[in-house]
Amino acid sequence: MFSSGITPSGGELFLPLFYENLETLFDYCKNSQILIQNDIIELFDERTENLQDYFEARNDSKDSFFLKPHHLFIDKDYFNQILTNFPITKLSLFNNQGDIPTNLKKINNISSIREKIDF
Repeated sequence: MFSSGITPSGGELFLPLFYENLETLFDYCKNSQILIQNDIIELFDERTENLQDYFEARNDSKDSFFLKPHHLFIDKDYFNQILTNFPITKLSLFNNQGDIPTNLKKINNISSIREKIDF
């Protein structure tokens, strides 16, 4: 499909095969301050564990082709580097010292509220 100029669903998972280096959003945010949720490290670790589980399941199922997670996603070392290279403001539901208290709520599935929003 790629050779005919058509990108199949999930085609972004093959980007490392076409580009020597991939950039992240953080590469475009130099000299910016980053707002993060105060438990971002725990969320990152949880997501990394899920990605590894998905990889192992595909590997165990003898899928014909898949890339290892480190080819597609940033690793913990890079993520920690990001957190030290940018001014960070943490948002929190609680009054933690150094965090900005907020009453933000996570929306699991935004598609359920799209019908109510008038774009």
